[in-house]
Amino acid sequence: MFKKLQDWFIDYLTKNLLRLIRKRDVFQIVEERTTSGKLVKHLVYRDRKSSQEFQDKMKIEAMNVKDSAIWKMVSTRARWQVYEEMFHTGKNENDIRAGKMALYVVSLIEGLFDDLSEL
Repeated sequence: MFKKLQDWFIDYLTKNLLRLIRKRDVFQIVEERTTSGKLVKHLVYRDRKSSQEFQDKMKIEAMNVKDSAIWKMVSTRARWQVYEEMFHTGKNENDIRAGKMALYVVSLIEGLFDDLSEL
């Protein structure tokens, strides 16, 4: 009973007050071995595997976005803007650190597209 109350309270806080994102609120790519020993990747959301149809759809969309001209323009523009702010207008180490964080986010998104396109 205490565990249910605790879970409800945490859910209430994170959904209504704090707007935090928990690990189970994010799609995760989980690798599993089948009985034949083959390594299979699954999308998991809220501790449930997604359907194969949904995974195929996400794979196609990730491949389309990754290879699209608009994504290349957006990521190139973001990198250029960060380099400008880091090296031309940056005044201290905090500007460099902020730029590195922005570059990390762009590479994180690209990595997500890569992972999804390999499902």
